[in-house]
Amino acid sequence: MIQITGALPQITTPAYIRKRSKRSRAQLIALFGTDLYLRSADHANRMALRLRSLVEDVPGVTVTQPTQANAVFAILDPSAIDRLRTRYRFYDWNVARGEVRWMCAFDTTEADVDAFAADIRDAAN
Repeated sequence: MIQITGALPQITTPAYIRKRSKRSRAQLIALFGTDLYLRSADHANRMALRLRSLVEDVPGVTVTQPTQANAVFAILDPSAIDRLRTRYRFYDWNVARGEVRWMCAFDTTEADVDAFAADIRDAAN
């Protein structure tokens, strides 16, 4: 019996490289050859504005920076941050201040934002 340990080497042939290039080129054309990138960015920015509007009046949540793109920066109590982290992944922006950064993306839905905002409200109270 032959036993193989570790990763197998990837065989890269010229045909494979051409196929991969065509796929990459098609993806880039779809993204930049149309207004898809603008629509995707605009959607993410709108979701961030929605999140901000839903949490900026929550007691215990202080939005710290203008929402000019797809990020919302806020200060919360460390225990609220810990409770949120049991269900969501996000970054500390300034640990000393308890400031976090929440990001929205092209595929963030209104339902995602609404659910997250509801959980923020619960965690902060």
